[in-house]
Amino acid sequence: MDFNQINRNITDRVCKILETKAARYTQIVVIAVISFLIILDFYLFISDKATVSETIRDNANNQLFVITWVWGILAAHLFVCRPKDSNKIPELLGIAILLIISVIIFLLGKYVNVPIPQYMHIILLALGGVSGYYFWAQEIEEDKA
Repeated sequence: MDFNQINRNITDRVCKILETKAARYTQIVVIAVISFLIILDFYLFISDKATVSETIRDNANNQLFVITWVWGILAAHLFVCRPKDSNKIPELLGIAILLIISVIIFLLGKYVNVPIPQYMHIILLALGGVSGYYFWAQEIEEDKA
């Protein structure tokens, strides 16, 4: 399979996903939430209060670095799809595994007072994305043609 064929397959999958009603609702919700956070952030900045961005950054750097892990999981779940029936792990078991790992990371951040370096956020984001892909990815029907 050459690069152009792979590119066409990926493009076809993305187009098929974006045509569904669920994808449309997800887009609307994501756009609404992001718009709300931007407006709230701007309002808090103007009123000289701690913004949402500053609060998340400060907490993620100190104790709640589980936030970075969860962003990776959510990104993989929302934006990456696998072919139907390619996941050998039941969905509820995968979610339970991710929840247990998230609680462990949360407890480490809460009770072990070690500030993590900046590069660890990239590693946590990547590991969260990979874990989200393997344990909680969306599945899509593929044409057999």
